[in-house]
Amino acid sequence: MTYALALYLVGAIARSLLHFGLHLYNLRKSYVMVISRIYIKLTHGKT
Repeated sequence: MTYALALYLVGAIARSLLHFGLHLYNLRKSYVMVISRIYIKLTHGKT
């Protein structure tokens, strides 16, 4: 019983960590996209 519970807990923790990692990756991707857009806007505004 406790072994199954521990296995379930480890699985839940791993799943939440994976979800958190994916969320961070998507955040970073959108962050880079926004920065590049601002950079393009700035460079086009100067020229």
